[in-house]
Amino acid sequence: GPILTIAVARGLVDAPASVTGTVIAGSGLLDSDGRRIVIQDATGGIELLLPTGSAGLTIGARVRVDGTVYRAWGAPRIKVAAVAVLEQHVEVAARHLSRPPGEGDEWQLVRVAGTVTRVTRLGDRWKADLRVGGASVLIDGLASSGIPSTLLAEGRTATIVGFVHRPYPTATDRRWAVTPRGTIDVAAGPGAGGAGSGGRAGATPSPTQGATAYESARTDDGPVPDVDLATIGEHLGSVVRIGGLLDEVTTDGCWLDDGTARTWVTLEDEAAAFLPLLHRGEAIGLVGLVVADPVRPGGARIAVSDPGGVVRLGELGEVVPIAAISTGHDPESGAGGGPAPDVSFEGTNGGSAIRSEIIHPAVLVALLVGAAAIAVAGALAWRRRRDRVALVGRVNGRLAAIRTAPRPPEPAP
Repeated sequence: GPILTIAVARGLVDAPASVTGTVIAGSGLLDSDGRRIVIQDATGGIELLLPTGSAGLTIGARVRVDGTVYRAWGAPRIKVAAVAVLEQHVEVAARHLSRPPGEGDEWQLVRVAGTVTRVTRLGDRWKADLRVGGASVLIDGLASSGIPSTLLAEGRTATIVGFVHRPYPTATDRRWAVTPRGTIDVAAGPGAGGAGSGGRAGATPSPTQGATAYESARTDDGPVPDVDLATIGEHLGSVVRIGGLLDEVTTDGCWLDDGTARTWVTLEDEAAAFLPLLHRGEAIGLVGLVVADPVRPGGARIAVSDPGGVVRLGELGEVVPIAAISTGHDPESGAGGGPAPDVSFEGTNGGSAIRSEIIHPAVLVALLVGAAAIAVAGALAWRRRRDRVALVGRVNGRLAAIRTAPRPPEPAP
């Protein structure tokens, strides 16, 4: 039959449908046998029930499915008779929500940001309340996601990506929930006291854990400089701190635009795991090495290998880590691969050694302070604060321009 949009298919009951969409929740997350997945197109999202014995599908696979639409726990679901993979590694950008989710957002990928007001552990899963504006958004943590309940704590800021699902008919909490798919979907910021907690609840940060590598990277001559992208050609071989808006993200890297120039950025080594989390239009900060690249505009690019040097820049200038790093170590049980070694980045800057101390990966998430808390005394503090204000002003100006651009209407519930 003809290919339907997911929005149209959602309105059918006990009727055949053929749709195409991209997997945003892969096999093994919603059930143990891997049959339930979630797909999304430009008009909406829907859950699929794959045939028994089907090969697992991962996030980013674009598929065509033929089957029958029915209702499961009140939500639309397609019982799939046939599935074909059309493409791999397709990106679906999370849509930002500044309100609680509802039926119009069901099975779609969204992003919410706010302050954690409560965390409740329910056996091997957990729930959290996130204050977004003046409302509370329910975050539903699945055991299969591998996200420890200790990652979020009351009073901490957080940015969470996940898919929206309705409450079960028997649930006493009737709120629609956002479900993150793994630790990469959770970026936890500082708590009320300024610095974030460690990998375990109640951990006390050590002096080297007081800030992200984005803030603490230094050379022998002082802090790593903040530079405009238009001038990176003057800093070949040096480590620099930059910030701007993501203009485009591909499987190989991303284009960053700070209003002065547009520069190619590659995430390498440990930092490469963060690339799938970056999305066009987001404001980020990076610490990386300027390397020659004759095929790129300006003859240079930024190479980022330090995961601690990749952060989000909030609208008020706050610095929030992009995501947690999975090391195979369970912070609640102590089981797993054991502690990971500390990592340091070394390079050269006009003959001077460059040292960027990296926070231990197991506790990297949220071990930071707000931008205002990292100023040092005297003229150096004034200079860094002045440069940061200018950077954030440029980023926020670009964000404001993006927000005023017309957007297509959201699909009707």
